[in-house]
Parts: sequence; C-alpha cells; structure tokens
Amino acid sequence: MASSIGDIVEKITEYIQIKTELIKLKVIGHVSRVLSNVIAIALIGVIAFFFFFFLSFSLGSYLNSLLESEFLGHLIVAGFYLLLIIIIFLLVKTGKIQSWLENLILKIAEQEEDE
Repeated sequence: MASSIGDIVEKITEYIQIKTELIKLKVIGHVSRVLSNVIAIALIGVIAFFFFFFLSFSLGSYLNSLLESEFLGHLIVAGFYLLLIIIIFLLVKTGKIQSWLENLILKIAEQEEDE
C-alpha cells in the first residue's frame, strides 16, 4: 500500500513537471510569435519611412521644377504633412485611433490563439 501511494505521488510529481514544461513551451511560443511580429512590423515601418521620405523629397523637387521655385514644392509637401498631422491629432483626441488599434491587436491575438 505504501509503495502504491509512493507511486501515485511520483506520478503526480512527474505530471506537474511535464505540465510546467508544457506551459513554459507555450509561453515561449507565444512570446516568440509576438516578438517576430513586432520585429517584422518595425522592419516594414523603417522601410516605409525611407520610401515615403524619398518619395516626398522627389515630389517636392518635382513640384519645385513645375513651379520654377527652389522651395515652394517642398513647402507644399510639408503643408500636406502638417494637414495629415492635424487630422491624426484630432482622431487621437476623439479616441478613434485608440479603439481601432485595440480592435486590431485583439484580432491579431485571436489569430494567434487559433494557430
């Protein structure tokens, strides 16, 4: 009888160790997926930044040549970005961007759970 209780305790201890390892592996899997998504988004963001930077510079230079000015084209492009900043600021102030981001993050988290 004592050996069967010892066997049961040993099996329970082994089960707890296996369950702990499984939880650790699941956490590592989730963290690695989230981290890889963050790195991918950051990389896309950096590339998009340089793309829009050079595109904006090119557009400003093109408008300069059309308007026969040294700075007016760049000023028009900067004005466009100022307008964009104001619109984004107003959307942040109303909370629309935050709710959109929350919904986006929840959808990504749900997709992670489904996998």
